[in-house]
Amino acid sequence: ATRVALALLLAEVAPGLQHSAPTPSPPSPTPSPPSPLCPPPLFFFGVPGAGKSYVAQLAGRQLGYAFHDGDNWLPQSLLATLARGEGFTDKQRASYAREIAARMTAERRREACSHRQRPLAVAQAMFKPEHRDIIRAAHPDVLFVWVQSDSVATRLEARLGGVSAELGLTLATAFKAPEASEPAVSAVNNSASISDAALAEQVEELGAAAKAAALQNPKVDRRLCACAAIL
Repeated sequence: ATRVALALLLAEVAPGLQHSAPTPSPPSPTPSPPSPLCPPPLFFFGVPGAGKSYVAQLAGRQLGYAFHDGDNWLPQSLLATLARGEGFTDKQRASYAREIAARMTAERRREACSHRQRPLAVAQAMFKPEHRDIIRAAHPDVLFVWVQSDSVATRLEARLGGVSAELGLTLATAFKAPEASEPAVSAVNNSASISDAALAEQVEELGAAAKAAALQNPKVDRRLCACAAIL
């Protein structure tokens, strides 16, 4: 009888003991790794006829950059100014720089959502430092690449469309070369004697330098690299 009573007692107590047992804590989540660094854009600038688009397209073909001709982002009002053979006012240039910065943001987000996530190679004259600063404010990791050439006049004369040789030489008078104090500017030599292979090598080195600089730049917005964060 004693054994039976003890068995009944254990049967009543055991379920309570099972329910009161502490639930094991779930494992701590593994911290997510930081999002990868956005590939820094290269912005090819300089006087008309220097070969900005040529170099940027070369970066696209040989180095995997996403080429964009900034002139394709010209608003109609500025296109009308060019059609009249006139140069841009500083107000027009500032407005255009803001438009380019916004377009670059959109393209970088598009690349972030693609499997390739290519860095941008943008070609546009961007004559003055104050307008280049507008681009820098929106894209702190951008590297401006000053395209220099000894065959500007020849290139302008060979053009089939766009800025004419006469207008190009007129516009070039408004170009302000970067001073030593201007940040994040490098140059490429696009002289007639430079081969495409040598030109691509210059651009590849600048791209590597831009990435190294971006790693040290606290202003770089890594959210551009996370597709889910921008949709």
